[in-house]
Amino acid sequence: MLPRSTPPRYTRASALTDFLATLALILLLAFGVVKVWPYIADHGRISSALNQDSLLRKSQSDQLRAEWRFDECGGAVAQDDEDAGGTGTLSGAPTWSTDTPLGTGCSIQFNGQNTSVDANSRTAVPSGNKARSVFAWIKTTAQSGCIVSMGNQLYRRAFNLVYGYTTPGVLGLGADSDDVYPTSGATLSDGKWHFVGVVYDGVNVLKFYVDGQLDNTASPPVTYDTDGSSVRIGGSYQPGAEHWFNGDIDDVRIYDIAVTADAAHALFAQTAPTHAVAAK
Repeated sequence: MLPRSTPPRYTRASALTDFLATLALILLLAFGVVKVWPYIADHGRISSALNQDSLLRKSQSDQLRAEWRFDECGGAVAQDDEDAGGTGTLSGAPTWSTDTPLGTGCSIQFNGQNTSVDANSRTAVPSGNKARSVFAWIKTTAQSGCIVSMGNQLYRRAFNLVYGYTTPGVLGLGADSDDVYPTSGATLSDGKWHFVGVVYDGVNVLKFYVDGQLDNTASPPVTYDTDGSSVRIGGSYQPGAEHWFNGDIDDVRIYDIAVTADAAHALFAQTAPTHAVAAK
């Protein structure tokens, strides 16, 4: 008969060694999750934002008259993604940039001296006193500038989304002699991406939005009578008063409705993951 084998002794030292090995493995796995998780979460936020933005575009497709996303990332033209015939021509050689609020595609960087994107589209520009909304992403350290200019730069015929004309860094509306420049509000000249917009109800209310929140409400001094087909991004068409924009602009949108407060918030929330504004 073979002798019975004796099982190895499981000492306290062995138990401690196994425990330390298991603990080390757990800590290693936890460290890996901590390191990788921000990238996983970031990717998830971007994917979710893009999907939600796509749904919002479909729900408002009849009201979105023109949009310049600047995702060509090169060349001398910027296409109107709504096919309203408003192909933009890069004037003065602005620079294509991969610095964007969402971290995808491209934006355009303007030098604040003579650069712009100029388009001509009768369809894109809301005429007369019609309701309209103009939104764009901007990033700048300059105290003032014209973001988007529409219509003929004549008395009551222009409609320009601007900032800092009276109070440095504060969003306003330029309309030749019928301007609306709030004296207080969010400061846009902090070098971070901001989603800005102006909404006109077609009657007597202007609303200014910054990062999805209502920044100011005002009553225009006159009834607007926007005319013409000109759209300039990065400056005004008014000779001698262009107020050239110095910084980056992305995703310019023109709607022919007065976007609601909920929609303005959704446009911001659904096109920008949480990290985008805070980190840049």
